[in-house]
Amino acid sequence: MKMLSLFELSEAHKIARPIYAPDQSILLNRGASVKLAYKNRLEAFGILSVYVEDEFLGTIEDIDPVSDVVRQGATRIVQKAFDLAAAKKPLNIDELVRVANQITDDLLANRGCMVQFTDIRSSGAYRYAHSVNVCILATLTAIGLGYDMLRVKQVAIGSLLHDIGYALTDNPLDHPMEGFNLLRRYPMVHTLSAAIAVQHHERIDGAGFPRNLKGDAVHEYAQICALADMYDHLTNAEDGEHVLPHYALEKIMSEYNGYDQKIITAFVRNIAPYPVGTSVRLNDGQEGKVIAVPKGLPLRPVVKLFETSELIHLLDHSTLFVTEVIEKIPVAK
Repeated sequence: MKMLSLFELSEAHKIARPIYAPDQSILLNRGASVKLAYKNRLEAFGILSVYVEDEFLGTIEDIDPVSDVVRQGATRIVQKAFDLAAAKKPLNIDELVRVANQITDDLLANRGCMVQFTDIRSSGAYRYAHSVNVCILATLTAIGLGYDMLRVKQVAIGSLLHDIGYALTDNPLDHPMEGFNLLRRYPMVHTLSAAIAVQHHERIDGAGFPRNLKGDAVHEYAQICALADMYDHLTNAEDGEHVLPHYALEKIMSEYNGYDQKIITAFVRNIAPYPVGTSVRLNDGQEGKVIAVPKGLPLRPVVKLFETSELIHLLDHSTLFVTEVIEKIPVAK
């Protein structure tokens, strides 16, 4: 599969992953053709790019570590929580804990599966989908750090609700404390989980906010969430602008002054810098598309060459490596 902008789509393209409206109902299912009326409707919802099937790659197994059912259900529950908070009503904590646990269960069931997709989000559901993605990325990192199940679930619920303060204020500087004060009302949310809300913009070098904390005063949970938040904003920007995963990972890896190195290392291990469908150039000049990423070895993908359709397993070629991401139209069938 590959991602295309609406402007590149034609009726010849087939949808590769379901597309959801802001209420999480399905707008277009897998296999649907993209007619003009559909394109107009997608644009109206603020969806400016979609995943389509790629004949050159053939059928690629959906390798998202969290199922669409769990992801979309979680997005609905998070949206409900934001609506309740904005209306000054009690949060749906039982539901939120349940979906955080479902996300954790999916990630454990697919242990070793790497994050390879950029979300397709409607503008109306951006913050809720962002919260779910941050939860997924943070929980993966907690698992990678070897946390026990109690701590993993504390990270999951805290990361899922890290931005809940935005339901009470539009001020970026105020939302961490607003979120913390709200979550502290609920005994089911551990104090350290609530601390994620107030600390996820802090940095160990003291350059963060709202309290300019330094060093160990910034809890590990908050640092985990901060990296997940940064990565998701870079690769799924609300204004539609985004950077490719390998650039986002370079940014994350450069943040050694702001976050503990062991947390940075654990985070980047879960992200494929060259996801399936990425066009790449190898150091010998050959070009192709990534069709698979080995578990635990994201820098050694399987590449299908454009000129010959040969499959190059970089694990079997110690002198070959990816030098850059390119845009290329395949010529071989």
